[in-house]
Amino acid sequence: MSSAGHKRQRANTHDETANRTNAFPTANIDCRTLIDTFDTKTLRSLLLDAAQQSPAVASAIAAKYRETIHTEASRIIDFDHHSKLAWRALSNADKMQGSKAWEACFDVTQSIQASVDKIVSSTSPHSSFGTKQSALYTLRKICKTIILSSHQTCGREVCRSFAEDHALENAMSNIVDKIDEVEKTLVGQDEEWVAKMEELIELGEGIDMCATLQDVLDELVDAGDSESS
Repeated sequence: MSSAGHKRQRANTHDETANRTNAFPTANIDCRTLIDTFDTKTLRSLLLDAAQQSPAVASAIAAKYRETIHTEASRIIDFDHHSKLAWRALSNADKMQGSKAWEACFDVTQSIQASVDKIVSSTSPHSSFGTKQSALYTLRKICKTIILSSHQTCGREVCRSFAEDHALENAMSNIVDKIDEVEKTLVGQDEEWVAKMEELIELGEGIDMCATLQDVLDELVDAGDSESS
């Protein structure tokens, strides 16, 4: 055999060895274990690639999405316990004296913020009207609880914190953005809740606690008025 033939044979042997070395034993892959090592961004990318290449995967994703929407639309999440948690946290802190009361301020603020974040993240445009309504009504209660506690050491600091970042107002605006026109009309026609919101806005005057809530209320009331006219 010529020297050129020997070189080609050695090159082919080398390539085959490299391919065997780099090849992953796909037949024995434990996908569950591998998936557990990926972050969310990687998983989303892989899933999107799979959906674009496989009609079956795309169909499964669509079916799961429809199932999720149906589940959200058919259940009502009651957030009222979050308002009770806020009241309890502020009430317990306000019983403290001196440095203990100051030390409790951060934990109470974080606890209430966690409740607000949970309410917002648990409410989507596909949520039932009952869930959206509970979110709005509970956020109003939390806001009022904070304002009524503002004469106490801890309550005053918690109130100042929420007045600075407008987290509660932004949360209520976020929920309203997820409500459709029919649902806005229903909320805007709830005279008892509208009266309570007007009371809240009045209570917040002077402490900049509810500076943007009038815009939120106006949007809902206008929707209710337009339907009535």
